[in-house]
Amino acid sequence: MYEFLATSAATSGSSTTITFAGLSIGAYDSIHVSGVMAGTAQSTAYAYLTLNSVTTTTYGWNVRGMENGNAAPSNGDNSNASNQGRFGRVPGSNLNSATIYASVNMDIWGHRGTSAFPGRPAWLCQGGFVDTVSASYVGWGGGYNNSISTPISDIKFVIGNGTWAVNTQFHLYGRTTS
Repeated sequence: MYEFLATSAATSGSSTTITFAGLSIGAYDSIHVSGVMAGTAQSTAYAYLTLNSVTTTTYGWNVRGMENGNAAPSNGDNSNASNQGRFGRVPGSNLNSATIYASVNMDIWGHRGTSAFPGRPAWLCQGGFVDTVSASYVGWGGGYNNSISTPISDIKFVIGNGTWAVNTQFHLYGRTTS
């Protein structure tokens, strides 16, 4: 079962970050994020996340799928030491971002860290968009390279170029065992 926790959205088109802060999610088995995203930059941009406001080289990620009709390279697009975790591709204004949004369907687990049982957060995200200019259907997987001893209390979604377009929004759910 999923319990709805919160929604956060870009309302002005001038924000580079959409934040869920003050979260109390340690009781949930995993966290699910759904939503839609678009950007204001002329071209497509990458979407990133940070956990607990950590922006050091602690994130790793990998992508597989199709972009612009071509398969991702055999080794994928990846990083083992990034200051943010990549989770998607955002359509830009060249794709008429007023009407083209990329979908977000992400699960985050390993988020419940304690001193006795440290966590190691990871995510898996599927998303995509299509337009006459560009197409992207990809799966992103990533993780936090270090263990955590306290639960995640904030999640920030950051756009790599430009700002989040108005109506970009993310919905947060907690998965329970019942």
